[in-house]
Amino acid sequence: MTMSFQKRIETALATNDFQLLSPYHDPASWLTITEEERELLALLLVKQGEQQLTNGENKAIETFALASRAAPFSASVYFQQALALSYQQTITSLLASSAALDKATQLDPNFIAAWYGWGCVLVDIGTMNSDTTSFYQAHDKFSKANQLAQSNESQRPEGFFWQWGICWHRLGKISGEAVDYFKALEKFQIGATKESNLNSLFCIDYGNVLVEIAFLLDRKELLFDAVAQYKKSIEFSPTEMEPWVNLACTYLNLYEIYEQEEYFFEANEYFEHATTIDENHSLTWLKWAELCAYAGKKTKDLNYLQASFIKYEKAHQCEPDNAYVLARWGEVQMLASSHTDNLEYLRDAETKISKALELEPENAAFWYISAMCCSDLGSYFNDTAYFKQAIERFHRSLAIDEAHSSVHHGLAQVYYTLGEMSENIDYIENSFYHFNRALELTEGSASQCWNDWGV
Repeated sequence: MTMSFQKRIETALATNDFQLLSPYHDPASWLTITEEERELLALLLVKQGEQQLTNGENKAIETFALASRAAPFSASVYFQQALALSYQQTITSLLASSAALDKATQLDPNFIAAWYGWGCVLVDIGTMNSDTTSFYQAHDKFSKANQLAQSNESQRPEGFFWQWGICWHRLGKISGEAVDYFKALEKFQIGATKESNLNSLFCIDYGNVLVEIAFLLDRKELLFDAVAQYKKSIEFSPTEMEPWVNLACTYLNLYEIYEQEEYFFEANEYFEHATTIDENHSLTWLKWAELCAYAGKKTKDLNYLQASFIKYEKAHQCEPDNAYVLARWGEVQMLASSHTDNLEYLRDAETKISKALELEPENAAFWYISAMCCSDLGSYFNDTAYFKQAIERFHRSLAIDEAHSSVHHGLAQVYYTLGEMSENIDYIENSFYHFNRALELTEGSASQCWNDWGV
């Protein structure tokens, strides 16, 4: 018995057996069905194409083309194609998705979900290509969807202002323009009041925008707003790792800025909790180590510095070839050596920093740390050879990044020390030059540099 069209459609939909549609792959068969049935057939063909995309089959584009021929005037068919293509997250599939959404909005200019979806796809394209034009185009699509939704708020897609905020945030990361960050913040603020389905990820993204603006525009008070968002995120999803780490890092920032002990303890507590969720998360251990290292530097308490060693070691175990971990670990061992006059700390630091340079030989900051280590060894042994080696390494750093005030400050101090040791006026004059250069490049307080030059 021949299966009716309606029965084929119902069975294919229930079983995902799209082979049942094969009799209708021939356009001549469409003469026997209505326009509504052709649109239903086209939507099922889109589902088949989506399945083919998921399975990596090359026939998907051919199936989508057949769907478009079956219902060439259906905005819904093009919209569903666009959704299926956007899930693949390749530049080719996203461009095809954008083209399908263009067609959908031409067929139905009042299709709010299509305008919104087009904006989201363009944000993904802009992110992949670091292309500012795509973000501005995305803004235009979001604006159109927002305009249409003014008269029918129920049709506004969930997460609308969230995605619009992400658009401006990602553009800001590329442009560096404060206005883009403020537009992102504006959208998140609207989303926080208008969206009914806020979740943990929204709060994380909102908090991240606040943190970046806080440092970009020296609006440190926004860090407290970021704390509130991360805490909301934890309320939504207490077992999620990211908000705990972000919250701990924000308290680390607050401790470094305001140097209030309570912020240290808050950060310490949240880092500790994060490690109970995932004890193999390298970044958590690294930032926790930086918290303890800063506390040790501020208080000159060796216990804090030794606590940071344990955290750096855990970070290193999680990610053995992370040059940044090795360099920062070595830097803190240098600090511990200066407080204890312990040569073993200094030798361990030298080994770790050398390894970091092997991994990233073009990192200006690592050459600077290496130069400081040589300088410390020179002071320990009262050996000019180490100071001359430090000068070479400072210059290696400057060759990569000339506008680094700390490197000039370090050079000034080493040249001065060599000048004193050898009674060579040329070294003293070089010291003056680099003190002056350091002060030209210094942002914020330069009291230590002025003091050293005064000496």
